[in-house]
Amino acid sequence: MRAAFPDDDTVFESVTVKPVSFDGGLAEDGTAVEATVEMQFRLPPGTTTEDVHETVADCTTHGSVTWTESIPPVMASPRTPVAGALRAGIREAGGDPTHLRKTGTSDANIYAGAWDCPVATYGPGDSELDHAPDERIDLAAFDRGVDVLTTAADRLCTS
Repeated sequence: MRAAFPDDDTVFESVTVKPVSFDGGLAEDGTAVEATVEMQFRLPPGTTTEDVHETVADCTTHGSVTWTESIPPVMASPRTPVAGALRAGIREAGGDPTHLRKTGTSDANIYAGAWDCPVATYGPGDSELDHAPDERIDLAAFDRGVDVLTTAADRLCTS
């Protein structure tokens, strides 16, 4: 089950920011205080890294900003053969497929553009536990996930 925001469309269409590390203390010369914050920005489709760079530059009055890796946003059609195969696999495993617009980054963000191929994401279990210190999956959900992916792969290989 995925946690619901008051208005999922607003969250999906917004740039979201996640601080991932903080560091600070006295400068090497001991006369000033320095602080560093590492942040990740999630961009919705239609927003470019240049848009975010401009907004941050307009807000930066002290210090400096260093930009590193940029991963483009992706929004895929639910009407591709890959998505259809996953829906069929979910139904065959006794589930009821639904479409979610996820607000995270995955490998699909990279290979969809690089390989010019249809993409869809699927994962069994509770997505609230993904990449968390207590990440885990119920073994029955894992087994259903294997069944779903096996069915989807079989359908894609025979189509």
